[in-house]
Amino acid sequence: MQNLLQKSNSVTSPAVLSYKLHHIHLPSAAILCNDLLCTNRDHIDAISAYADAISDACLSAANGCIPHTCHQHSKGRIPGWSERVDPFRQKSLLWHKIWDECGRPRSGVVADCMRRSRAKYHYTLRQVRRDENDIVRQRLADALVGDPSRNFWAEIKKYVIATQLVYIV
Repeated sequence: MQNLLQKSNSVTSPAVLSYKLHHIHLPSAAILCNDLLCTNRDHIDAISAYADAISDACLSAANGCIPHTCHQHSKGRIPGWSERVDPFRQKSLLWHKIWDECGRPRSGVVADCMRRSRAKYHYTLRQVRRDENDIVRQRLADALVGDPSRNFWAEIKKYVIATQLVYIV
């Protein structure tokens, strides 16, 4: 595989993706199951692992073939911020302001509300950072499913370029 990636001028993302997809184990028992409403945990886990492997192969192929120099954390963007974290941040800031205007009490209802809102904000922030890859993958999948006319490789390229700075040296 490294030999394929080293020949970056002659190998394209689809060729690398094809190689990676060829080496993914196909869960034949789960795929050949005739029950449309199958609840077999092994089948569900196998299909889920298969979908994850396909997603990893696509992202890995794109990362291996599209030039980049640094990770998205350097830009300070957090996927899921505006939908999941920002409402809790705003509530935390509101309660902090109220707490401050009340003379910063150490106990009482205002202090408890301020602490709870701050804890919920920080918990949600940690959760979003932990689930960052899942959020990005889900958004990419939703975009491709929602508009089938989109070009798969154009979307992957946008994803890689959006998450990593590209420099020409």
